[in-house]
Amino acid sequence: AVPATSLRQDKVILTCYGRNRSGKTTLAAQFPKPLLFVSCEPAHCGGVQSITEVPGITVLQVSDRPDSSGGLFGRKKIEAIGAELAANTHYRTVVLKTVTSLQDVIAEEMKRENPNLPWAGKGSKDTYGTRSQRLHEAMRSFLDIRHMHVVMLAQEKDHNPPTDEKTGFPDLKAKLLQTMQQGSFMAPALGAANAQWLQDACGYVLQIYADEVT
Repeated sequence: AVPATSLRQDKVILTCYGRNRSGKTTLAAQFPKPLLFVSCEPAHCGGVQSITEVPGITVLQVSDRPDSSGGLFGRKKIEAIGAELAANTHYRTVVLKTVTSLQDVIAEEMKRENPNLPWAGKGSKDTYGTRSQRLHEAMRSFLDIRHMHVVMLAQEKDHNPPTDEKTGFPDLKAKLLQTMQQGSFMAPALGAANAQWLQDACGYVLQIYADEVT
């Protein structure tokens, strides 16, 4: 046993989620440099256009499909990057952008392996279970890093959205008014169990909310 006062964590492990253009990437770029952005975003430049004027940042894009080089791609590349960073002392911060896109990368990987995989209806539970397992393994390669700051960016999702009491379907009026019901579960846009797992694995969880400007 050790004194609790000796259990200091110098490095931050943070999950940050929010809507598109809410400032997640800009916030992550404020962390100590040198900083590595690992982007799973399909957008040109990896979706980091907002920080191209910030010095000390390196961007590494991960594709969901092989290219002519024959190198690693998708989930395997993420895991390899995590393993390399575990033994690397150059960077002070690593940012994964975004775990939502990483989940999509894994889904594409599974579709290539078996185009007939069920994603809805009977049999889909095993499919989502396999995707969850692979997502956990890929994210764990980053979350286990202890000698640098780790920032996990994600899109936002209400996992318990307002519903119309009569129809049981989403309440469009509440959605238009952008109101949240009591008991809403705002979290990263992953499967609900994956979102909870990720948040539990991080020391800090941050939601960025940008209100509409009139």
